[in-house]
Amino acid sequence: MSKGSRLVVLMVIFVLAACNNRPAEVISDEQMCQVLVDMHKLDGVFFQKGILYIPDSNKEKYYQSVLKKHAITKAQFDSSMVWFTRNPDRFEKVYESVIQDVKTIQTDVNRGAYHVFDTTLTYYSKVNLWKKTRHYEFTAKSRRTQLRFNVTDRQMLMGDVYLLMFRQIIAPSDSCIDPYTVLTINYANGKSDSIVHKAYNDGKWRKFKLRLTAKSDAQIKSVSGAFLASHGYKGKMNAKIDSVALVRLFDATAKDSLTKKVEKANQSFFQRIFKHKTDSSVVTPTKTLK
Repeated sequence: MSKGSRLVVLMVIFVLAACNNRPAEVISDEQMCQVLVDMHKLDGVFFQKGILYIPDSNKEKYYQSVLKKHAITKAQFDSSMVWFTRNPDRFEKVYESVIQDVKTIQTDVNRGAYHVFDTTLTYYSKVNLWKKTRHYEFTAKSRRTQLRFNVTDRQMLMGDVYLLMFRQIIAPSDSCIDPYTVLTINYANGKSDSIVHKAYNDGKWRKFKLRLTAKSDAQIKSVSGAFLASHGYKGKMNAKIDSVALVRLFDATAKDSLTKKVEKANQSFFQRIFKHKTDSSVVTPTKTLK
């Protein structure tokens, strides 16, 4: 064997030895790729639900479910991340596969391959509560507004699902900073549930679908929100909104039982308020010293 051939053999042996030097607790390249893809998909769900930027501690159980799906522990994943970051060439190849898989998933999403069908809503009745115009257009001459709305309906009950759907385009020339849409359920006891969805001033038509469930047993006062909300603007507008719908999904068969539950909660709430006012109005008589 020539000197050059021996050198090549030694290099191959060295590379194989390095590959086999992986600690036992470190997962394989393929498994790491699968885990990271699922975590990116989970982040996509958080973004869609408007909870991407809440503290990670509140999302920990969801990340744990990803690890459980792949039959690995958090300790294994953490150890694997440390090993891969110390082997950047290896990690780069893994992430190339991750990016390719995510792009493939995004392509499938764009062509409607993952059309969501929520079987929990099959027994729900629905009604469109949006009675306002379905189309809005804002130009440089328009007065800046977040386009707030507030919808009331006596039929609103706990357990209702509210879907705010619309199409929107915000031109790059629009001066909004970090635009977003917000949907809120306001309860009679002063509490509320909200969901926020990020928007983009990139000149592209986008479809939005915000979903929010009334979880409180208090009476629903209204459903409100705002289009074109942002963290700041300079007064120049260029945006369009159309096909607006605010759909209420509800279980008609449970109306009576839910109404009784809400009435009971309301009575309890007002009794507490009344008791508080009564207690605060009582003045303890002072004793007169003789």
